Amino acid sequence: MLKIASVATIEPLALPLKDARASLGNISHQTIYNLINAGQLETAKIGGRRVVLVESMKALIERSKVKAA
Repeated sequence: MLKIASVATIEPLALPLKDARASLGNISHQTIYNLINAGQLETAKIGGRRVVLVESMKALIERSKVKAA
């Protein structure tokens, strides 16, 4: 019997600004730059392109969670 190896999904480490904006609920261009300039989102430059680190987006969401009353 032939076994087929499952293909593992690779979670990206960073996303282009456009994809990061979409991942954060379609926030505006200005909002993502405000978050970057405020140090709330970390970025890196790779090959001349600025990308947002996925871990920093997850951390932003954790910090922004609203507690239920």
